[in-house]
Amino acid sequence: MSRRRLFHTEQQPGGITERWYSDEEGNVTRDVTQDATGVIEAVQGMTEHARGKSMYYLGSIPLILAQQWARECGHAIGTKEFAEFAKKRLMDRDFARLSTGIRV
Repeated sequence: MSRRRLFHTEQQPGGITERWYSDEEGNVTRDVTQDATGVIEAVQGMTEHARGKSMYYLGSIPLILAQQWARECGHAIGTKEFAEFAKKRLMDRDFARLSTGIRV
């Protein structure tokens, strides 16, 4: 395995960081990460106010995770099918910190 060399880092809104690497064979790799601390803190802050008259705030999904879920379910972010998939995932205890805990 050849060694990777970081040659570019870019900060995006929402805590997203892109890092671009090259290796000795000329391959370029892009790694994308997101600091979801702000999302988790926002969800915790909204938990008290999550119930409305006709709508419920179920939680927030970091963009990188939403993109991964869209690939998993085969539907684009913003579609009804993606929303149903995301709702089920937010109810999973693995993603409890992203959810207000409301079940609808």
